[in-house]
Amino acid sequence: MAFEKLKTEQQLTDKPQIYRDLMFVLAQDFFFSSSYGLTIGELAKILQKSEATVRKMVKDLKGLSLIEQHGEKPAFYHIRQYYLESK
Repeated sequence: MAFEKLKTEQQLTDKPQIYRDLMFVLAQDFFFSSSYGLTIGELAKILQKSEATVRKMVKDLKGLSLIEQHGEKPAFYHIRQYYLESK
């Protein structure tokens, strides 16, 4: 469901595929983990990208209101629940 939704996400049409990949990782974390999200370091390791690259993508996705941040030092990022629940 998340994969199909991300394939057609209008807000990501002008973004590289890695943005959808990041969103998909956060969707998997939402459905299959009991954690409060993932850190920049964890996302960078999973996506095999630098922390600077992931930080920029996270900033962009937060600006689009697709993901949220919880806490600071470390900050945890997660997909917004309403995103997965809306059609």
